[in-house]
Amino acid sequence: PIGYELINYDCVPCNPGYYKNTISDTNCILCADGYYSKNYNSSECISCFDNSFSNSDRTHCLCKENYYYDSNICLECDNLDYYNNEKYICDSSGLTLQTLKNSDGYWRKDQNSIQFYKCKQEEYCPSNIINDTVICYQYHTGILCDFCIEGYAKNNDNICTICKSNSGKSTYGILSAIILSYIFIICFCLIYGNNSINKTLDINYNNEEEEGEGEEKEEEEEGEEDLCLMELQQKLKIVLTYVQISTILSINLNIKWPYFMKKLIENFNKINLNIFEFVGLDYRCSTSFDYYHIYKLQMAMIPIMFGMTMVSYVCVKCWGRYKKKSDDFMNTVHNRLIYILVLIVFIIYPSVSNTILRLFKCEEIDDVWYLSSDLSVVCFDEVWSEYVVSAGFFIILYILGIPIFFYKLLNNYKNKELLEDKEIEYKYGFMYMGYNDDIWWFEILELTRKTMLSACIIYLEESPTRIIISTFLCLMYLLYITYKQPLKDKNDSFLSILSGTELVLISYCGLILEMKIHIQDKYDSIAFNIFLFMVYTTIIILGNYQLIMGLVKRNFFHKLYNKIKKNFLKIKEKFQNFKKKFEKKKKRKSLKIIRETEV
Repeated sequence: PIGYELINYDCVPCNPGYYKNTISDTNCILCADGYYSKNYNSSECISCFDNSFSNSDRTHCLCKENYYYDSNICLECDNLDYYNNEKYICDSSGLTLQTLKNSDGYWRKDQNSIQFYKCKQEEYCPSNIINDTVICYQYHTGILCDFCIEGYAKNNDNICTICKSNSGKSTYGILSAIILSYIFIICFCLIYGNNSINKTLDINYNNEEEEGEGEEKEEEEEGEEDLCLMELQQKLKIVLTYVQISTILSINLNIKWPYFMKKLIENFNKINLNIFEFVGLDYRCSTSFDYYHIYKLQMAMIPIMFGMTMVSYVCVKCWGRYKKKSDDFMNTVHNRLIYILVLIVFIIYPSVSNTILRLFKCEEIDDVWYLSSDLSVVCFDEVWSEYVVSAGFFIILYILGIPIFFYKLLNNYKNKELLEDKEIEYKYGFMYMGYNDDIWWFEILELTRKTMLSACIIYLEESPTRIIISTFLCLMYLLYITYKQPLKDKNDSFLSILSGTELVLISYCGLILEMKIHIQDKYDSIAFNIFLFMVYTTIIILGNYQLIMGLVKRNFFHKLYNKIKKNFLKIKEKFQNFKKKFEKKKKRKSLKIIRETEV
């Protein structure tokens, strides 16, 4: 019969891959190329679907190269993203949806998903065949392999590391040491800070009479030198601003720097006072760590820093009353307090603003929206909505409120012609003293520039477009300061223009790496790393050089050496006097014992 063949006088059904459609034929026939039969006793072969061919046994069809099988058809592999990066490997025939192999740095939910997503870090998602579970980098798991398995947590390099059994204990020790050190340093600064305000205002806050004309002359000279030292703060501010902007840009743009540059930028990022950089793995192991922790701490950072500074201030005031210091001393300490609080706001403002803005950046993965900065946080749920409401409040309080507050404050002093008042200069001069009189507000523009750069790029998809926009913004700012020349000192202007130029060059190098030109065009990696290092550190090295030369020019180190030497000699003298007294006392005690023995 049809579908059967004669073997040893027995009718045997045709095997899969064979057919027989004529009764007179004795043997089954192998299906032709492009046809198959998957059942026994087939009377005909089935034509392979489009873009496929039959296997050698003709039992089924295989999709051609650059196609994969799903739902009874061969679908063309759409495995290139917008930047021509290969999301999954499709360079062989016979592939099915279940056997697709992801490229390095890409992830999908399971074997039945065709949606591949770029991982936060390429090493999280090594190339592998996905079966029932997703294979991630060692100790990593979850969405985009961005989580750690139980008993592990991310270190400061964002790699899952085993947690120690006593995790959490050292965190409190580190935090306590940081708090006590900060309070001690602030107390020292409040008591022994820049003496220029005292000399300029002719304050003798120790309630002591002058000990001689020579000493009075020496103190006046020191006061004049200290006043000049305040002028050097502009150079420090330029370098600090450059480091803050460059690190924030690198993080928000997610630039894939070479390892050496990556570690360098991570170290400089600590200047933004991210407390988690100090406690790191230990804290993450001891608590359920997510972005909300970072958000709450950053929002509380300014009040916390202000609170610890006020504790230091109260301690110094109590010490001043104990030492019976004058009202002038207390006024000087208060002026120093204001200066320190302004400096704290200047340093913390960029990281606080960036943290607020990142709370609004979400991305969709398999029809679920997650926070880009932390995939454990689901967007648009009740908890996220509550934090967004609070973020709106902090946008008004911090991002908008701080620049507006300082502008109104300085504008008020400007209208009253008090910007040149010595006490105002000491307290708020950090914000305007280095700029030309008609551009006294420029530091407020500098403050908001850091937030504007983040706001303009943080909500765009990770792409070269973001880097192009950031490069354009940096270039426009560079052209503006080159044309406007807002700074009084020529050296400061040169540093400012150099920092703007280096930010443009850094963005351009980031664009090269994002476009993978270093892969398409072979280049000398060592030379490129050296160039990157020189571009990134030139402003830092030159700025510190000018600071040191300014201090040398004003005999700062010589005076510091003399002060240390003088204090050392005083301590030595006191120790010798104590030693003599102790020896005398010991001698009298020995004589007393001898007399008592004789008696």
